[in-house]
Amino acid sequence: MADYVDKIAKLMAKAESSQFPAEADAFLVKAQELMTEYSIDEAMLREARGREDVVEQIEERSLSYTGGMRKVLKALGHRIADANGARSFWRKGRRYPKPRQPGQKLPPHSIDVVVIGFPKDLDRIEMLNTSLTLQCMTALSKFSKEHIDPSWHRATKRNEKREFVLGFVNG
Repeated sequence: MADYVDKIAKLMAKAESSQFPAEADAFLVKAQELMTEYSIDEAMLREARGREDVVEQIEERSLSYTGGMRKVLKALGHRIADANGARSFWRKGRRYPKPRQPGQKLPPHSIDVVVIGFPKDLDRIEMLNTSLTLQCMTALSKFSKEHIDPSWHRATKRNEKREFVLGFVNG
C-alpha cells in the first residue's frame, strides 16, 4: 500500500510542477485512478509528502428533498454519499424542526439526508445531488407525459412514477 501512496504522491508532484496543462491533467487522472482503485485518501498522501500538519475537519451537511417523490429521492442522496466516501442518514423535517439558518424552519413535509464527510467531498456530493435530482425530475416529467395514462387511478400513477425514480436511482 505504501508503494502506491508514494507513487500517487510522485504523480501529483509531477502534475504540480508541469508547465503543460495536458501533461498535468494526465498525471492527475492517473493519480485519481490509483487513489480510487486502492482506496487511498488525501490524509495518506499528505503523510507521504511530509505535510501531516494540514488536517481537514469533518463536516455535516443536509440534502433536502420535498414533494411527492421525497421518500424515493432520499435513496439518491444515500447512493451519492456512499459513492463519494461519506456517511449519511435521513430524518424527517417534522420530527426534527431544527432551524437551518436563524429564523428559517424546515418545510413541514421534507426529508433531509444528512451527509458527514470532508468539505471537498461534501461540495462534490452537493453538486452531484443537485444535478442528478434535476436530471431525474426532467426525465420523470417526460416519462409521465409519454407513458402514464391520465385516466389511471392516482395510486397507479404514483406507483409508476415511484418505480421510474427508483430505476433512475439504481442506474
